[in-house]
Amino acid sequence: MRILFLSCLLASVTAAAQTTESGPVSTKVPASGWAAYADADCWRAYDAFPFSQLEGDWSKNYSPRNGRNTFFQRDHAAFGVAKDGWRLGWEFRQDAILQADRATLDAVRLYRERQRPTGPVTVPLQADYTALQAQGIRVGREFMGPTIAGRPSRIDISGAFYTGQKYREVNVSGSVSYSQADTYSFNASHHDADTGATFPFMNGDTNAKGASLSIGATLPLTQRLTLQVQADDIYSGLRWTKLPVTDETANSNVTSYDSNGYVNYRPLLSGKNQQVDRDISFPRYTAATLSYDLDKWGMSAQVARYADVYIPTFSVSRRFGATTVKLNAETRFNAIGIGVDSGYFHFLAQTDTLNLSKSKSQRISLSFALPF
Repeated sequence: MRILFLSCLLASVTAAAQTTESGPVSTKVPASGWAAYADADCWRAYDAFPFSQLEGDWSKNYSPRNGRNTFFQRDHAAFGVAKDGWRLGWEFRQDAILQADRATLDAVRLYRERQRPTGPVTVPLQADYTALQAQGIRVGREFMGPTIAGRPSRIDISGAFYTGQKYREVNVSGSVSYSQADTYSFNASHHDADTGATFPFMNGDTNAKGASLSIGATLPLTQRLTLQVQADDIYSGLRWTKLPVTDETANSNVTSYDSNGYVNYRPLLSGKNQQVDRDISFPRYTAATLSYDLDKWGMSAQVARYADVYIPTFSVSRRFGATTVKLNAETRFNAIGIGVDSGYFHFLAQTDTLNLSKSKSQRISLSFALPF
């Protein structure tokens, strides 16, 4: 059981660790003429403990949420050229999401800390992990919409054509029962799809191709009030062929510990390996932002959704000539951020604590464009 579940949980660190206030970076470029652009964005957030403790000590700073806990990491990077509302660039992305119930995390913590349960108990186990790495060409076009409240509206549409590089999907379900202080039993099922897996009699190499569509819109409501909406990967599909998959079940009754104090599970395993063709989609990001402009000051409220989690963010900004400084307060993971926009340059840094060894949420993004 140790190998089955911890491989799911700890994989999120090794797989892949995005956003401006309203999603992945969309670099500001000139409305006309040529420009080169580049952007990079990294966002990660964990519910239960700091990043630094994932493979370390769970006895401190362990504070999971009741019910479902979410851990995600996302990287986006792109570079390309833009002209007269068109964009053409190369994009690299990594997405990793782990979701686990608190009872599952508590059971893992009990094991890691070599502790005994206080009494008879049965703990349900449930964890789901996916990680995806892909790259490809993205083509985008900005369209000017109707004038509303004396200001033009805008619609951005972009499509990406990807080749898949890596994919991992792990699902663990089952239960662990503690009937007495030193007596355990468990049964669990384990599903693992992994492009990096190898086993005997494999029939060819794994590969993947697919596409994604993203849409954004800026809609003036009044002279000072603006609504922005964004849907990244509103449609997406990536078809993997000859994907290695392992399905197995494990059962055990345990009455002993090893020399290090860990439970000797000694499971009875059964399962199979196979290669399959599978269609997957990218995790969708959606956001709606309402902003109010008051001369040199600005305020905004946003609700974003990613990894089945709603993430509210509130912002206050102040303009100093051509430069705008913004302060963010993100309430789902309790992070504070500061951003700077000046011309075609953007920078944002956000965290829940300046003590990075105890941080559960971090985000950093950088983008710029060079007219030529």
